Amino acid sequence: MSFTADICNEQELRKIIPPYHQRMDKRIQTTLDHYCLEYLGQATLACIAFAHPALGFYYLALNEKTLLSVTPEALNICLPAKSSQPAFNNGQLSGLLTEQNSCSLYFFIPGIGHGLRLNGFAQANMQTGTGESTQTITFNVLSAYFQCSRAAVRAGLWQPVQTADMQTKVFANTNTTTLTDDAIGMIALAPYLLLLSQNERQATELSPRGGQAGFVKVQDNHILLIPEWPGNKVAISLRNILKQKFVSLSFLIPGCDFTLTVQGEASLTADSRVLSGMAIKNKAPLLAIAVVVKRIVIQQEASLNSALVWLADNHKHAGQLSSFSRVMAEHINGKGLLGKASHPLVHSVIRHDLKNLY
Repeated sequence: MSFTADICNEQELRKIIPPYHQRMDKRIQTTLDHYCLEYLGQATLACIAFAHPALGFYYLALNEKTLLSVTPEALNICLPAKSSQPAFNNGQLSGLLTEQNSCSLYFFIPGIGHGLRLNGFAQANMQTGTGESTQTITFNVLSAYFQCSRAAVRAGLWQPVQTADMQTKVFANTNTTTLTDDAIGMIALAPYLLLLSQNERQATELSPRGGQAGFVKVQDNHILLIPEWPGNKVAISLRNILKQKFVSLSFLIPGCDFTLTVQGEASLTADSRVLSGMAIKNKAPLLAIAVVVKRIVIQQEASLNSALVWLADNHKHAGQLSSFSRVMAEHINGKGLLGKASHPLVHSVIRHDLKNLY
């Protein structure tokens, strides 16, 4: 089935997704405040996504050997080479990062729905370890903010999984330009993905999407369709796609240590023929992101196992760190009386959103 990419500018987008309240922009921090540092102190997994297509996605288990230091302005991370890509080595990494490559990071605390998003640029710092096995990278922070838990809740990301059963699923390491049977199989199993987009200045954003396993649809074996469900109306990723079509997707399957990366050109559609096929509980999404596939990479990510993210015994509980509603109230309304007074209202809005995911 063909479809129409009928959303070509922000004016058309805002006919479907109403403008957001500009106060929402205040949630964005220009340095890592104490809430960000608290989250980083308990995060056990990071996804790092570079603007340069050759660098792609990294998943990194966080410990004292990988997250070497954190300041309000920067993080130093020990980044292993990607052994699954023989052509990729640390010499190439250093060369690509000499130009302060734009990148975004997404941090996970297993068991906690909301995440931490950082945007900035990366620079190769120094060689560590033996040979060319590792590289210390400095990530300079330009913006930081917290991501609500809707994508994780839709995906059931931290629900118990039969880890032993999932880890029997083995996929062939792949680097090609078309969707393979393994790639299509992984998309059908994946309830969660991270979407890397860029604006016209090549600044990046890394945003999660979630749903029931297989919520991303494969059309004609070369186009992916991602439903867009209600959010905070800021629509950064969608606005980026209107300016810069190139996107990268990283698919996650809970309990599985293989990831699928898809790179391609994205557009936005409100074609009812497309949207009706993705309805949940008789509700169709507001619009969909269509991605024409240009490259796929399947690789095994040891970090997903070493970070122990899928083991329920290692999951954190909400009471172990500041609540998302408290952080949002303070970031949007400040630390004073208004921030404290708005906390119950923000909490109520978040609870409403989590009861109305579609």
